[in-house]
Amino acid sequence: MIFPISHEGDEVRRLPWISIIIMVLCFGIHIYVSRNINNLEENLGKDFQEYYMFYTQHPYLTIDSELKKMLNLNDPNGQRQEGESEQANEEANDNETAANEIQDLQEKYADILPPESVMEEEQIKLDEIALRIKNAIKHNIYMEYGYIPAKKKFTSLISSMFLHGGWIHLLGNLFMFYLCGPFIEDKWGKIVFSLFYLSAGMFSAAMYAFHFPKFAGPLIGASGAIAGVMGAFLVRFWYVRIRFAYWIFFFLRGTFFAPAWMMLPLWVLNEFVNAKATDIINPSGQGGGVAHWAHIWGFIFGIVVALIIKFLNYEKKFVDPAVAAKTSYVDQNYKANQEALALIEKGDEVGAFNLLMATVKKDSTYQDNVEALWTLSVRINQEKDVYPYVLRLVDREVRNGSIDLAIFHYNNVKEQIPTATTSLQNKIKFAEALIEKGESKVAEKFLEEAITEVNEFSPPGIINEVCNIALKIDMTLERTYASKIIPLCLKNNEIPQ
Repeated sequence: MIFPISHEGDEVRRLPWISIIIMVLCFGIHIYVSRNINNLEENLGKDFQEYYMFYTQHPYLTIDSELKKMLNLNDPNGQRQEGESEQANEEANDNETAANEIQDLQEKYADILPPESVMEEEQIKLDEIALRIKNAIKHNIYMEYGYIPAKKKFTSLISSMFLHGGWIHLLGNLFMFYLCGPFIEDKWGKIVFSLFYLSAGMFSAAMYAFHFPKFAGPLIGASGAIAGVMGAFLVRFWYVRIRFAYWIFFFLRGTFFAPAWMMLPLWVLNEFVNAKATDIINPSGQGGGVAHWAHIWGFIFGIVVALIIKFLNYEKKFVDPAVAAKTSYVDQNYKANQEALALIEKGDEVGAFNLLMATVKKDSTYQDNVEALWTLSVRINQEKDVYPYVLRLVDREVRNGSIDLAIFHYNNVKEQIPTATTSLQNKIKFAEALIEKGESKVAEKFLEEAITEVNEFSPPGIINEVCNIALKIDMTLERTYASKIIPLCLKNNEIPQ
């Protein structure tokens, strides 16, 4: 499993109100919808049980043909929708089984008939229950406000963007939006971004309907609109490196960086492969499942709009002056960071490096500039000039209690410059933090470095801490580090024997 967790361009000039509003709306609406759907499923279960029990007691009655069609998963109306839960799919299978049992009963007892007047009353009652079930299925929130290609209701193009089929569906969408949305909003402004987001969602849904014009199920989710934002991010921030986490077979895990220009096209290529595979598996052209085609068209829409905005030079003409007019104080570190990003976008990495280097020499406390400078130094092979500033950053992060971040930055330096090192106290803190998280194997390398740096003349507190770490790792990983450090404790008279 590979998924993005952050990226380098993580600064915005203003609070992204539109992005925040979109996320809050999606979250709030989903809470309301979840409660509504849970109540609906509970009532629907009771109604269907009543229908089933009444029919089994009167198997000579006629089953409502429309209801029977609804319960048949092979019918287009029964296709599983994007984001629908496994529980819902199991319930649909149960309904199909029950429908088959009803059919068997009808065939078995078709000749056992009561008086016609009684049978009419019983049929009316059965039909009333069937009507309640059909209305519940037809008029649930997803069917009312999701976009149904077969009906093409215009307002549903917008409302469907704020509906999600489950918490995983919602949180996955919002996390991807969080990584891209605020930064496009910052560059394009609130009005343009709002119109773009809505247009991307509507366009992607409309194009999905173009692919599957007869699909009678609801299309729900913000995936198409968010795919549009991702397409815009590719054009606007193609040079930014995205940090990914990977987790393979529960054993191999870690993080790596890859540029947006590489990973986002791979994502949309994967969507295209999945879309074509779905078309092959479902040759009827009825749609259903994950709306891969909506993602693809949303992504394309985002690319096209971003290219148009870039060609019109909209940002420099309208957005940047408006931001500058509202800013009474300009942070020089932040200004240098933005100027460096602009140079990188133009392909002038050396110029960006020189600008950041001069800025960091004056003030090395601005984390974003140090991180950006290190990234550039790796690209142009200037790591030896920059790593001391990263190590200073590591020291500050340790003092501030940001141990995980300090370990991350220190490991980045060690990958490029194996001889670089941090203080013994830092290594001890790294090892302790990793052991506490259950990552003794990773902590082991810091212990090995610490052991080479301590001797019998080291402060007793340091020797004691290293000894404690060694004992914990020995117990966890079945090592023998304690045998190397305990003699130092015995030689140091200030350590209680």
